[in-house]
Amino acid sequence: MCYSAEQSDNGTGTVVIIGGSIGGTVAAAAVAPLFERVIILERDDIDIVVASLSRPQAELNDMALDAQKHKSVGQMMMVHTLTPGGLHAFEDLLPGFTQDATQQGAEQLDKNAILDDKIAIYMGPKRCARWTSETYTVLPASRALVERSARLRLIKDFKNITFRTKVSVESNLFSKDGKFVTGVQVKGGEQISAALVIDTTGRKGLTAISWLKERGYGSVRSVNIDPKLSYIIQHFQLSNEAMAKENRRRGLFIFPTHPHSRGITLQSIEGDIYTAGLILMNKEKRVDTLEDFMDRVKSLPSQEPYEMLKDATPVGEIYAMHGAKGTTRRFFEEVTMPDGFIIMGDAICSLNPRFGQGMTVCAMQGQALRRELELQINRKGADMSKAVPRSAMQGFTNPFQKIAAAVLAWPYAVATGGDLEFPFTTGPRTKNPLRKMVRGYIGAARDLGYKDTKVAQALGETTLLMQPPIILFAPSMMRKVIPHSIKMLFADGGLATRAFIIILLTGLLAMAATVLKSMIPSFA
Repeated sequence: MCYSAEQSDNGTGTVVIIGGSIGGTVAAAAVAPLFERVIILERDDIDIVVASLSRPQAELNDMALDAQKHKSVGQMMMVHTLTPGGLHAFEDLLPGFTQDATQQGAEQLDKNAILDDKIAIYMGPKRCARWTSETYTVLPASRALVERSARLRLIKDFKNITFRTKVSVESNLFSKDGKFVTGVQVKGGEQISAALVIDTTGRKGLTAISWLKERGYGSVRSVNIDPKLSYIIQHFQLSNEAMAKENRRRGLFIFPTHPHSRGITLQSIEGDIYTAGLILMNKEKRVDTLEDFMDRVKSLPSQEPYEMLKDATPVGEIYAMHGAKGTTRRFFEEVTMPDGFIIMGDAICSLNPRFGQGMTVCAMQGQALRRELELQINRKGADMSKAVPRSAMQGFTNPFQKIAAAVLAWPYAVATGGDLEFPFTTGPRTKNPLRKMVRGYIGAARDLGYKDTKVAQALGETTLLMQPPIILFAPSMMRKVIPHSIKMLFADGGLATRAFIIILLTGLLAMAATVLKSMIPSFA
């Protein structure tokens, strides 16, 4: 399938994007206003356009069909939410996206969703304090709806987009001196020239590591934090009585918190369907039947999800995703990459899906890409009529990779920090005392957030990427968290441990806010 704009065999003014999922779509939205043509190459046979934005949203079997077609996206059937930061970024890149998504059946939840009890968040057995924020708005929906709405808006807004499916990229093309990527070669031998090539192939499709090494650019190390996760997905239809309740739960989240290694994400999506995603750690045995699924739900630290689902009707089959882990690849630190080529999204950092940050950070990287490209083109004095020459991309790649990594650093720290509390999680644990102190401080803030509304709000806003993490170290926060952390230490630690950590707290915590800024690009 091909939805195409006019094509050219001249690389000037052309961007090639490898991968047509969320990362590829937001990358295309970022570059389309700046270049003559954008060519998206997607290896799966996915649907690009649908008849109308006002059509009824696809039923569950259509979501399953999309998952079957889009094999490279293993999380296709999972719970998906665009956080406030993500919605803002999508609207910035694709104005009208939210309206399109709600027309297709998604329900946008506003600032009072948590305060009004439509959303409940637990960390293990403890429920977090309820809070509200003027900027809080989320969009829970199926991955299929988000992808289709984004592609439709992209194609409607930009006429210089070529979208080709069932196309596999075999290799990048290089300049004679090997310092520039000049395009791609696809299966069958076709070569496509470009001023810029963007890899958004995600956690499964990355090939850049191998050819960077083959071309002599060096090896890229993958850092994995692996809690041996499984996500078990089952869709449900609640009873008519439950659906008729005005303030019925739209979202219920129980995040695993040591020592509780089970959790669930349960939320309503389009078509009055609820997606329940069990979170199981440490290679738990398989869940193959509805009885197995409900037994696990019943074993959770809170019985609320079981009460919601015990009389609900299962819809479709159980879907499992195994082996999800936090992976980061530090391209900007370990190799000097060729110009004319950048990597975005899960290809540089794949996040544990349970915090719903993946689509958000893709869109935030898209915002950074547009901003940095505008600056780069202006610096190079290139023709702003979109006929951007390849030479204008000289010196762009490596600085941008550092910026893209910085966008991902805090979400990665959030997603992996809880995993590292469990002894069975494999991966590097920091030995830096200051980083340990920061993690301990955030752990104390989380414990206080069960009862303190302001602390819960600060934690929620940073986790949902509404605010930068530096707000956790505001004086008003530290006045609450430091006494609470000391109280926790006296309750749980030995005398020597207490004395040592109290000295660290009093002597170093005042520096944490300043140091955190410099730590973020490599915070792990």
